[in-house]
Amino acid sequence: MRQIDFEHGGIAQNILKAALPMLVAQVLNLLYNIVDRIYIARIPDIGTAALGAVGLCFPIIVITTAFSNLFGSGGAPLFAIARGSGDKARAGLILNLACTLLLCCAGVLMVIGLLFARPILVLFGASPEALQYALPYLMLYLLGTYPSMLTTGLNPFINAQGYATAGMLSVVIGAAANLVLDPVFIFVLGMGIRGAAAATVGVVLPSFVIILLIAAALHSLMKYAGVNAFLAGVRPCVVAMILATACTMGLSTLGGFTTVSGGFAPDMRALAVFALLGILHFAYKKKTQKAPSPIGMILLSAVLGAVLWSI
Repeated sequence: MRQIDFEHGGIAQNILKAALPMLVAQVLNLLYNIVDRIYIARIPDIGTAALGAVGLCFPIIVITTAFSNLFGSGGAPLFAIARGSGDKARAGLILNLACTLLLCCAGVLMVIGLLFARPILVLFGASPEALQYALPYLMLYLLGTYPSMLTTGLNPFINAQGYATAGMLSVVIGAAANLVLDPVFIFVLGMGIRGAAAATVGVVLPSFVIILLIAAALHSLMKYAGVNAFLAGVRPCVVAMILATACTMGLSTLGGFTTVSGGFAPDMRALAVFALLGILHFAYKKKTQKAPSPIGMILLSAVLGAVLWSI
């Protein structure tokens, strides 16, 4: 991932490189709750009542986001100033302090929320009918307070180091996963309104824990030559697994091929998007002598898919 270096290049160009990914990330952040509401409204029989009940949970969600921004957006500028002045020890101290405060605050908010969810919702005006939908949604959502607050609060520190695209990518992956998991949990698994909260928590919780464990382990083990040799050896296996997954998804999405006996049932819209993206990729590469941005291609495919599937 390329780092933005303000010591080189034009100021306006560097500002745009840093600002545009953050703008996209902020817009995509809205998808978490918007997507939940879109699918909740389509739950048979209870959609309208459930949608109104979820709206009662929104102030509590805003409170957790506000505390994430308190330590994230408040600490990241101090962190950037310390790094810019060459004081790496102070920068590390600021990052550690912000992370500790996020952990403590997330724990306090989660405990208070779980213990007093019902009276808080009643205070916000929840009726007995609304409580049966709002309470399960909020309780499940609060279980994801730790990864949610840490992800939101530490993202500004990634941006402050000049990796705005990496910060955006974490939001893109989460928003895309939420878009897919919502209908699965709500309709396929029959979880209803609980499924919307479970999908939102499921997006960040497992991957966040796994990433933390891997990062902690690799940080201490990378100094050993044997570990580096092992990672170099398993790299082809990882590539093969990714290619196998891509082939499976390609056959399923483009050709409708799910079983050996099922045969092919090509989706013309999916094939059209795939062909158009391929043409754009080669045309861009031929003109600029470099490959287009993967993030740009993902966003373009999402827009094309939304347009074609809405027709």
